[in-house]
Amino acid sequence: MKRQIVTLNKPITTLGGQFNTGDTFRFLGWYSNFVRLSRNGDNAKLITMPENVGMAPVTIESSLPETVRLAVKKHNNEAEIYDTPHTDETGASKEVVIGTVLAGKDSGRIVMHMTPKEYRSYCDGCAKMAEMYPG
Repeated sequence: MKRQIVTLNKPITTLGGQFNTGDTFRFLGWYSNFVRLSRNGDNAKLITMPENVGMAPVTIESSLPETVRLAVKKHNNEAEIYDTPHTDETGASKEVVIGTVLAGKDSGRIVMHMTPKEYRSYCDGCAKMAEMYPG
């Protein structure tokens, strides 16, 4: 798999090191609204805003194929319907991207349809996991 190489547009100083204008990085993926990079040479990692690197986020995002749907799971003989729009007492569900996979022709996005109540529960679970594994 060929990896996309990007160049830093301006110097950035972090607790982990100094990154200079013109440094080349390997694009590792998206981290929320930021890009995750690995510097060529010493593999130092950097998470920064897309406008700080010589790439357009639209080109990578638009190259992703169709969204990957989660399979319907059975729990207590009831189907969990996170793969289709649905509603509950808190309102209608919205499509939430929970993962992006950059793997050439197998690239895609993983989405779930969650109502406001389900989304709060999902975020609470993510926060608990982050507390358990801070590193």
